[in-house]
Amino acid sequence: LVTALGGVGAAVSLRAVAVGEVPGRVLAARVELVDPVAAAAAGAGADAGKHDYVPRVTVYLAVGARAREVERIDQWRPLPAPVDLTATVVSRRVTGLKRTRSGRPGGASASGSPAAQQRAADVTLRDLVQRHHPHLRGRQVGAAVAVVEGWLAKTFMDNLAQNLPRIESFVAALDSSDPDNILCGDGGW
Repeated sequence: LVTALGGVGAAVSLRAVAVGEVPGRVLAARVELVDPVAAAAAGAGADAGKHDYVPRVTVYLAVGARAREVERIDQWRPLPAPVDLTATVVSRRVTGLKRTRSGRPGGASASGSPAAQQRAADVTLRDLVQRHHPHLRGRQVGAAVAVVEGWLAKTFMDNLAQNLPRIESFVAALDSSDPDNILCGDGGW
């Protein structure tokens, strides 16, 4: 399917025509390819042979939800007017998961305990804070790191090396003029 759309990095024109959801879990837009040649080529994709296949773009995935839950959407509400979208084809690979005796990725227990699901962060926030705000010490550094972690959570950004430039610019913009009251440089998130 990726090759049929022009390969990784290709721009694809889509038209969102409906929206569906699994309440509280996943939200998706039902889409059509605007380019008829690409639509015909993509029609031969691996998923297209499934009797219940619906071309879609996942818009929201709740914490703890799985990407495949989008397949549970069985009712689509038509949009009042189609929405034209442009997307870039990307390839994502999940790495760092190991099968253990339990057979679950990362050794996660059946209860899915957070301790079993944690992984090391790519960007060391403490180091970034100390580099851009060398006057901060001890708990002040911890408070600044907490502000950055809050921003990451609110913006749904993962602490990954590929996000380093955005994370670093946020850290640099922190207002640390009052070390006991670290604020976001823009006055908010």
